[in-house]
Amino acid sequence: MHRLVAELWQAHQPAVLLVTHDVDEAILLANRALVLVDGKIGAEFTIALPYPRDHAQPGFATLRRNLLSALGVETAPPPAPAKVSQHALEHLATALLTSRADPHAIANGHAEEAASHLAGGHA
Repeated sequence: MHRLVAELWQAHQPAVLLVTHDVDEAILLANRALVLVDGKIGAEFTIALPYPRDHAQPGFATLRRNLLSALGVETAPPPAPAKVSQHALEHLATALLTSRADPHAIANGHAEEAASHLAGGHA
């Protein structure tokens, strides 16, 4: 549906009022987002991201966080990158050198799993 709305808007340039509870949908489709509080406009956001829009676009996450905050929704910071133990890295390095690691685990970024496979289940 998002693509259809975007295509119709680009082809005909009509004025469109989209009412949604989906913050991502608002950011992907709108030029402006209004947050209603007690039936009145409580916050207004200009969405100046270029089309076509994507969740990975610079500025998308910040705008999403700001809209959710205006709606009173707490957002957690992004999770910290997973830490791999030194022991697992040593086993993984050995596995890569000797081609004994599970290639599917390595390809999917699961160093701990690959090291565990190498160590016979003990990473």
